[in-house]
Amino acid sequence: MDFDADLDCVTYMRNNPTFYTKHYYPCMANISDKMDMKKSIKRRDFSSMVKQAMNDYCKEYELPKETFSEKSLGNIIDILAKEEMPQLRAGEYRCR
Repeated sequence: MDFDADLDCVTYMRNNPTFYTKHYYPCMANISDKMDMKKSIKRRDFSSMVKQAMNDYCKEYELPKETFSEKSLGNIIDILAKEEMPQLRAGEYRCR
């Protein structure tokens, strides 16, 4: 059965309670803080969290690392940026 591993990884990040608490929410909170300080948001702000998600996803579902293509990191960051930036601008994830 074919599936979109990149999109499924985004779903995993948001729905796995451990990953969300340890990695996803803190990453979004840091990005929110940067936005509050009027600093520019860069792809690398998402990068380490997404790499961790790809590794955790493969481990949890016993998938080979080849499940993700060379473009997966960028694709997942694009999905997150497109979907999360409006919420971040609206003050979601704000910790201050």
